[in-house]
Amino acid sequence: KLPLYRVVSYDAYRLAFYLSAVLVPLSLAGVWLAQRARRLATTRPAIFGGAGLAKTSLLLSSTWAVLLVTVTALNIPESIERGKAKRRAATRAAMYQLHRESIQKYFNEFGSYPQDLSDLSRISSEKSPRLDYWEQPFLYRPDVEIASNGSAVSFTNYRLVSAGADGAYGTADDLIMIDGLIVDGPAEDDLPVSVAGSGATGEK
Repeated sequence: KLPLYRVVSYDAYRLAFYLSAVLVPLSLAGVWLAQRARRLATTRPAIFGGAGLAKTSLLLSSTWAVLLVTVTALNIPESIERGKAKRRAATRAAMYQLHRESIQKYFNEFGSYPQDLSDLSRISSEKSPRLDYWEQPFLYRPDVEIASNGSAVSFTNYRLVSAGADGAYGTADDLIMIDGLIVDGPAEDDLPVSVAGSGATGEK
């Protein structure tokens, strides 16, 4: 449930950020109105009263505007980082779903991981996630081959890779799953063997 928690938590932070972005112009409008009221009360006291109240409103509105602008500006870098975390969490969730609902199910039924992700159609006609958050296909490779039963080949390990935000495989921001477990580190240069979208229509 952790990837889902991260996505939901990010949405709550994003809502708070958007609320601040709306309140900033509203507070600036309050400053302008308070300044206008103070000016009218000062220059035309016979018609407009409440100079003291206008000055107090101006002070409070200005303080509130400065506070909101400061908080919003300070949260911009953090919001960007939360956005990156959300995208990576969503990709991890898709990879775990692909492993749990398709790849591992294939292994349980045939005693081997598939040679290619297109082989997953043998166990189900339903489409599992084949694209990461950035709409890039996952790369898949069965890692270890063990010959058995004469010419039969059994794949006992596999590697699944998302290219990450830069869209390039083999870089530091890759997301790598080995046998159902996501690990840290860039993919190997010789990894591209099977692109998840090949032979099947990918869906997010």
